[in-house]
Amino acid sequence: MAKKPIRFPTQRPAAEAKPLSHSHSRLIFTIADRRFAFEFCSRVTELKPTPARILVLDSDTVEKAPNRAKSAELRDQPKI
Repeated sequence: MAKKPIRFPTQRPAAEAKPLSHSHSRLIFTIADRRFAFEFCSRVTELKPTPARILVLDSDTVEKAPNRAKSAELRDQPKI
């Protein structure tokens, strides 16, 4: 005689954080006979506080990006 299987109680899923706010936007554009849509979705969710690791960057070791505005000005000047 086969024994009846024992059912384990179902576990409740961990409570997910509910978003405080959410938004949705769509941009539709056409190129020739094809249509495209960019969809932008965002939401704000409050998270439980956790300790943060602090990273210290030494300014001598970090390379700075070139100043693009200055480069463009130099490039657009007439050659003498």
